[in-house]
Amino acid sequence: MSRFLISSFILIAFVLQFGEGSIAVQEVKDGEKVQIELFKGAKAIQRSVDAGEQIFHFEGENKGVFVDANGKAIDSSNYEENNGHLVIKKFTKADVGSYSEYPTKIIKTKTDHGFSGVAAPVLKLSLQ
Repeated sequence: MSRFLISSFILIAFVLQFGEGSIAVQEVKDGEKVQIELFKGAKAIQRSVDAGEQIFHFEGENKGVFVDANGKAIDSSNYEENNGHLVIKKFTKADVGSYSEYPTKIIKTKTDHGFSGVAAPVLKLSLQ
């Protein structure tokens, strides 16, 4: 019985950590300006693109800059912050990927037996 409980807990933790609650998909024309407004109040946005995982910071030391997994700043001249939203000035193939709030927010709902939760929304951007 205890193995079942431990396995269930691990499975639930895995789904909450890596699951995607809702996915929005947007097709963008090459060179088009894109304003990402889905993550209101986010302190950072994480994106997963061909170049790897990158985080755009809205505040702090790296404000207005994409940083890779190693903490190295990436040329962000094509990106800007506008009233708490990420703006991609000219969308290119390098911007194709998924975008989510960082750190991942879990939306929880109380139930009779505890709580249930899903990861916050994900926006997938692709070329039209």
